[in-house]
Amino acid sequence: MVERAAPGDLTFGKFRLDAQRRTLLGDGVPLELKSRAFDILSVLASARGELVTKDELMAKVWPGLIVEENNIQVHVSALRKALGEERGAPVHLVTIPGRGYRLLGVAQASLPAARNAGALKLPCGLWQSLHLTEPSLTRCRTGS
Repeated sequence: MVERAAPGDLTFGKFRLDAQRRTLLGDGVPLELKSRAFDILSVLASARGELVTKDELMAKVWPGLIVEENNIQVHVSALRKALGEERGAPVHLVTIPGRGYRLLGVAQASLPAARNAGALKLPCGLWQSLHLTEPSLTRCRTGS
């Protein structure tokens, strides 16, 4: 069964985050994340590449609780493992030393109904930037 993108789903690289179902898919396969790690990922994805400070993460993931900063580090480490990122070579989840974290490459997931490109004529560069590579989606408007 093919998983369909839902409104509000976010993608980055080969991953799709479904906040409603609280699932993270990697190449269409569900990945196991603990609850707090998922919450951190959701907050970072919602920021769409902007810096999220450690204080913001603590306030949103552990509202009203006093927690040690290393709690964030433990869950970020688990996220990196789930995302297949190697130590010192982040692809998506970037640490900004002393400040916080950024999740790079986040975009709104494409909905199947919106992917009918027969009537859409967009500049080729836009199709490529949206990572739409199916043959039916590569019809480009010339002269732009």
